[in-house]
Amino acid sequence: MVSLSGYAQLNDEKIIIKYDPLFWKDQLKLSDDQYVKIREINYAYYQKLMDVAQQKATANHTAMKLKVDEFLEERSNQIWNTFHSRQRKKWMKMVAEQG
Repeated sequence: MVSLSGYAQLNDEKIIIKYDPLFWKDQLKLSDDQYVKIREINYAYYQKLMDVAQQKATANHTAMKLKVDEFLEERSNQIWNTFHSRQRKKWMKMVAEQG
């Protein structure tokens, strides 16, 4: 796994988006539809995290961590698929510049 600053991690050819791309809406030139879609993705992600947090009394730490990692990967894939190819290149350029 190669760490690429706080924006993302490249892991076995997968991108893990760690920060919210909505903060870079202008730089990425996100359309209004993309902005709304990413907000929806983030909302669902945080709802899942809240569900896991509420179950912490009955779940072990390892199982919770696996769920959180799974949710982050799912969120990353959904966001990545929301980007157009130019936005993906721009995201990776931003990541490389921060590294």
